Amino acid sequence: MIEGLDHFFAGADDLYVKVDGKKIWPDSGKYKEINSQQTKELGYSFQMPQNGTTIELWDYDSVSSDDKVGYLNIPQDHQSGYFTYAVSNPDEGSIYEITIRIVS
Repeated sequence: MIEGLDHFFAGADDLYVKVDGKKIWPDSGKYKEINSQQTKELGYSFQMPQNGTTIELWDYDSVSSDDKVGYLNIPQDHQSGYFTYAVSNPDEGSIYEITIRIVS
């Protein structure tokens, strides 16, 4: 389960989230604006695939291709519990925290 996102050290991003290449957030619309120091609750649950999973954060751009602002690879054998990971793309200048809960 992806619990939430925190955004640090940048201006606003027009954010959307993909899990294993499939857009999972926001539920409606192309993106949600997220500002520096802002938290978004996702509350998204899914069954962990046998080969693990990849969470990608994307910044929507209307006039050029979208920018990947960070990603997180989670192995299938990850231990259970709550975890917070920082993800970023130095070229984009954003840092996000992703909080996840893994249940066995």
